[in-house]
Amino acid sequence: MRSPGERAGRPGHTENRIREVETVALLILLALIVAVFIGLGFVIKWLFIVAVVAALIWLITFFTRRAA
Repeated sequence: MRSPGERAGRPGHTENRIREVETVALLILLALIVAVFIGLGFVIKWLFIVAVVAALIWLITFFTRRAA
């Protein structure tokens, strides 16, 4: 006999609950992947800017040594 606080089992209730949990888990995974891609895009942009600055410094030193 079931206690009054216990839910009555409905057919398909467990499958629907599992499907909902899977959907939420996939959405969280998708959000994490998007966050990683945004972070990588930010890092790659800054690395590109650092590389351009380093190349400019190298060019300046290359031509100033040549002139001296």
